[in-house]
Amino acid sequence: MIWRLLHIVVLAALVLAAADVYKIKYESTLQAERVARLRAEVRREQHDEQDPPHQVDERQWTEGAGPEPAQKQHDVGDVCEQEETQPDEEAELVR
Repeated sequence: MIWRLLHIVVLAALVLAAADVYKIKYESTLQAERVARLRAEVRREQHDEQDPPHQVDERQWTEGAGPEPAQKQHDVGDVCEQEETQPDEEAELVR
């Protein structure tokens, strides 16, 4: 009879220990998710601080997005204007 009572007590202790381990695991999983969310937020804020929009524009200007590309666009515009006249010339040749 004493052995049966001892087995019941040990079994109850094991169930309580398993419940406590599950609770600890669940709480640590929630905290790990929270830490991951906070790290992502910090990373996003650091990225935003490193490249504010006005600094990106200034960097592009100094890296070659200044007057030279505008000149290239002008040259491309000249080519486009020449291409626009070519279909008219072809139409005259066909007639």
